[in-house]
Amino acid sequence: MHPRHHGLAAAALLVATLVAGMLATPAFAQQKAKPAAKTPAAAAKYGALAVDRDQGFVFAWAYDHPSRAAASDFALEECRKRDGNCRVVVEFSGEGCASYHTISPEDGTAYGWGTAATQAAAESRSLQECNAFADGKATCSNHVWACNSKDVAPFKVLREDPVKPKPARTDCLVQYEIQVDDGNDDWVNRYHSPMYRLSAKDCPLTTSSVYHSFHHNVWDGRVDQSESNPEKKNPALQKKGFDMAEAFFHWIMAKSNPEPGTHYRPAASMAASAPTDENIADMIQDTGRSDSDRVHGICLDYAPPGVMPVSVHGVENCRSWVR
Repeated sequence: MHPRHHGLAAAALLVATLVAGMLATPAFAQQKAKPAAKTPAAAAKYGALAVDRDQGFVFAWAYDHPSRAAASDFALEECRKRDGNCRVVVEFSGEGCASYHTISPEDGTAYGWGTAATQAAAESRSLQECNAFADGKATCSNHVWACNSKDVAPFKVLREDPVKPKPARTDCLVQYEIQVDDGNDDWVNRYHSPMYRLSAKDCPLTTSSVYHSFHHNVWDGRVDQSESNPEKKNPALQKKGFDMAEAFFHWIMAKSNPEPGTHYRPAASMAASAPTDENIADMIQDTGRSDSDRVHGICLDYAPPGVMPVSVHGVENCRSWVR
């Protein structure tokens, strides 16, 4: 090639290279590139599990609901349709799953749940929890699971209660009671809640009496609060006990009485005691029974708000619920 032609070719190559380089520079690219279209984020989906801790085979799922509240309300309502004393124990959102294992009803009550980003991981966790609960006494052969549909929202565990809190000597027992009168204001019956074992942080007393109780009464528009058999004066714990009794009073007074011709006496009580085997046996005798030992099976579906009981007793005597 003629030297001059070679120089022109080299110059052309250099110009082409410089132009290509300019096109590759961020400044040039920013000037020429069109803005990327934004992809709207998919709405998160929500799931929940509600369980009757005293009857592990009574449970209900919710998944693909538009809000956390909608999922929890649906699971709780479906569980209670099976006459269970149900509580929401799991809430999750996004691309994830929850799993539940339990033993057969004839073998007693043991269960376990778990949440994870995949079905397999959730199943592994629920099986592990159930096996630990059963402690080798039964096989966790019953298994169900639920997953939200695929979306772009990340998986989040919103709530996962401990499957089986460990009892402690500092726990306490609580049980709620309301008297029932006829049209002449004469006593005819009484209803009880199941008995709840609470951890120390939720307990309203430091006494060991099985007959310790807090009362919230309203007579002729006047509020009267009293405490039965106080053994140790502790203003903070006493206030907690009175507050718990008052919250129950307002709850029960808003409920309909299931027995025609009767009404609730405006005197609500909450009994509390130490968590001994003797106290447990003594207190659950009242659940679903009247003073005359007539088994009516009516129980109060009420538990301390915002508190997760360590265990629940006496539900086996319940045939219907005041809710």
